Amino acid sequence: EFVLGFSDDFYATRMAEKETVGIIIREGRIISEKTNSKTGHHLPNLDMMAQYPDGRFEVYECTEYTAQQLLEKGAVNVFSFGPILLRDGEINELLYTYYRSIEPRHALGMIEPNHYLLLSVQGRNKDSKGTMLQRVAEMMKNKGVQQALNLDGGNTLALVFRGKILNKKAIYKKKAFYRSVTSLIGFGDT
Repeated sequence: EFVLGFSDDFYATRMAEKETVGIIIREGRIISEKTNSKTGHHLPNLDMMAQYPDGRFEVYECTEYTAQQLLEKGAVNVFSFGPILLRDGEINELLYTYYRSIEPRHALGMIEPNHYLLLSVQGRNKDSKGTMLQRVAEMMKNKGVQQALNLDGGNTLALVFRGKILNKKAIYKKKAFYRSVTSLIGFGDT
């Protein structure tokens, strides 16, 4: 049985500090319903990806649905960061105008229900500068991804497989480090 696991202490802390973290739903429970009042081209723009019981992911702009509407649609988990990279197999046109910086990147996509692709691009180190979001979307589209969302990258990017970190630390302000986070997405079997 496939399991998608989460740790969300991060959101509780940020919400207590009155930060807008986007719509967050975990296992059918609303964690946060405060999102941006309009869509934009900043990072994070709080676009979202919803997971449904049949294993399907769908992406939405931050203002497209409320948390309650997503629950009524049947969403069980919702992630917010953005921007949307791919929707119904089409690349988000904003990626050709905005989001042009070269950075470490991390994105989650769905090829078909229960068939996902997690793409990580190292950056800010001697082996790689990173890439633009347009390139991430193109790579995912070439792999057959239909729905994809940009996740937090930069020094937040830590790809762990069987207890081993696979990527190198990014350098920011002359320091190599992984940012401490208390929110994660985990994939596995039971």
